[in-house]
Amino acid sequence: MNKQKKILLALSLITLVLSLPLSKPKAENSNLLAELPRTGGMPQVTAQRQLDITELPRTGISEIAWGISALIPFGIYGLRRKKQIIEKHSASTIWILKQLKQE
Repeated sequence: MNKQKKILLALSLITLVLSLPLSKPKAENSNLLAELPRTGGMPQVTAQRQLDITELPRTGISEIAWGISALIPFGIYGLRRKKQIIEKHSASTIWILKQLKQE
């Protein structure tokens, strides 16, 4: 796999993880149902309410994931720049380092 495919895979995984819900349903509601008295028989529907929900609520998590993923190129640039700085030594720097090792 080349680097671009790895980066795209990492970004898609980050987006997927950040878009998952953060909280789980509480178990307290199941105890509440156990405490209600049961009278037997089939429950009857007395009224129905029509809901006009056309889309899910926006949590902003996907925007956060895109924002974080937008910073990845700066991190890659910083790592490359760090390697260039480390590898780049002048002749005087190399001579000084050799002199320090001899002492």
